[in-house]
Amino acid sequence: MLRIHALVAPCSAFVLTALTITPPFALAAEENRSLPTQATAAAKWHDLFNRRDLSGWEVVSVYEYRDHGRIVVEEGGLILGEGQPGTAIRWKGEFPRMNYELALEAQKTGGSDFFCGLTFPVGEKHLTLIVGGWGGSVVGLSMVDGEPAAENETCRWVSFETGRWYKIVLRVSPCAIVVWLDGEELIRFDPRGRRLSLRWESEPCAPLGLATWKTSAKYRTIAYRLLTEEELRGCKQ
Repeated sequence: MLRIHALVAPCSAFVLTALTITPPFALAAEENRSLPTQATAAAKWHDLFNRRDLSGWEVVSVYEYRDHGRIVVEEGGLILGEGQPGTAIRWKGEFPRMNYELALEAQKTGGSDFFCGLTFPVGEKHLTLIVGGWGGSVVGLSMVDGEPAAENETCRWVSFETGRWYKIVLRVSPCAIVVWLDGEELIRFDPRGRRLSLRWESEPCAPLGLATWKTSAKYRTIAYRLLTEEELRGCKQ
């Protein structure tokens, strides 16, 4: 069980909550970990990382990513070395802007801040899912109504271990942005009527990008699928 602190106020005030919701998905087994699996046959996953090279990705080298760390694929893993302060890559290919689910496996290998800064589209807007920020423990969406991940209602504290793989799944629809961590629902946020934006540091990563901050990380699964009509039932534009 993850040690998750669900917030009821700003990040400085929290209560310990055990999350036991089982999400409607499962990541692939270790021997076939390239793609997540889905209970419904309608799900078709698209792999964004071939585990051989950076095909489809480009290195971000502007703003706070000029002094980025080493970016390389080794032994089937995508490595983002520790930057000064950031390291980032951006997806160059096509990607949906709404009604999708994205799954990845990430591991913090060193450093003191977030090991996964996932910038993603929400219609014509964008957000960044921060995993392990603000000293290594904050998970949340940035920016909501002008507030970063540590200062809005999506903020959670999670105790992360260096060298451990974490399964992260993000679902984006018009009525809900949902985040699961290792099979537990961590965030459920309704974006309707809210102001969604990016911190200026994340802008070069749009529409879809991965970043670390003063931290090194490794990724091995990066894949997405479109949501089915059944999953979108009741969620109107």
